[in-house]
Amino acid sequence: MATPDGIKEIKQLFNQRQQEYKINKKEIHDELGNQFYNHDPTIPKFWLKIWDSYNRPYLDFLTRNGIKRGVFETTDFGQEKAEKAINVAIELDMLTEIPGQKYFPAIPKTKPEFYLHNAGSYVDADIWKDFWDTQSFSKTSVINKNQFDKACQDYFDEYNENEIRAIKEIGLTSNIISESDDGYIFVGVKK
Repeated sequence: MATPDGIKEIKQLFNQRQQEYKINKKEIHDELGNQFYNHDPTIPKFWLKIWDSYNRPYLDFLTRNGIKRGVFETTDFGQEKAEKAINVAIELDMLTEIPGQKYFPAIPKTKPEFYLHNAGSYVDADIWKDFWDTQSFSKTSVINKNQFDKACQDYFDEYNENEIRAIKEIGLTSNIISESDDGYIFVGVKK
């Protein structure tokens, strides 16, 4: 069960990481101008399209050359611009490096703050309590994954799929909700 101090720390962490991302993204945009036109390497969607072009799960790595080839195939970037886009993504943590110049993109599970305008606001037990109440879920019952996912789509209906995944990840990271093999349970906050 989450504690009020733990919730406060997690909220601050998400807000800090999101603020750093926004500042770094703005600096890069100021530096590069409209060099990338409609293909913005500072947003997760750009990189997810690269993995989609290979029909690969987002947690499967691609090599730098594989990413570059994907950039060529999905944009009109030349060699230099593709390299610059990759470097920008690494600098912003849009691409996470693992040993051997292998990378995977920022996804809601690993970087939820990249997908929401105010990620810290979802570190809030009241949101999840209202979610459980609205869905008429018992606070002591485990909700199966399909039912939980459908309920999230209904409750957070103004958000896209990746934003909803990010919101769920924040709920899990903050220990307000918990996931097991059987599904999800509301844990709440210890007073």
